[in-house]
Amino acid sequence: MRIRKAGFGYPMRSPVLYFCVAILFAVFCQNADSRDDVWEKLMAAQKKFHEGVYQVFVKAHPDLEYSCRLEKSLQTALVDKKREEFYYLLENDPKRINRSGGVEMLEKYSWREFDGQKMRDKVPAYGGFVRQIDQLRREISGDPGRLAVQRHFAAVKLLPEYKELIRVYSQTVAKIDEDLKGQAR
Repeated sequence: MRIRKAGFGYPMRSPVLYFCVAILFAVFCQNADSRDDVWEKLMAAQKKFHEGVYQVFVKAHPDLEYSCRLEKSLQTALVDKKREEFYYLLENDPKRINRSGGVEMLEKYSWREFDGQKMRDKVPAYGGFVRQIDQLRREISGDPGRLAVQRHFAAVKLLPEYKELIRVYSQTVAKIDEDLKGQAR
């Protein structure tokens, strides 16, 4: 391809072409389904909440750190699995995702057993999440600290740090819910 020379010996570049590419890129980035941004914020809030619960519990009961870490790992893996399921449905059957009912309805998408099988075939990471979740559930069920965690959890829920965690999480989800409902209008 020959580049035509503009005046002063510089190659001629079409400012209109650059402008169009920049506009298309900006539109694509902005409209890359901003509702997915809502989902990402929700998943990040859930992970942050589980990390916070872990921190508060371990601070109150350092002897149960291993059991708490197992539980946090399970919750994180469940969030990751749910994230993959959501994107699978968004790509393959978006009508099963209800955005108009806010966060509560967004999280209640219908997931069927055959969806899981299709996901395992199509997305190898999904099978890894399922195996990780099964492994963590087995470890938790055999963990001697599991019962102590359950016993102490009622007391941990009364701690100011835990109450603050709940407050911040609730506010975050309320803001996400607001954003989602605003997009549905």
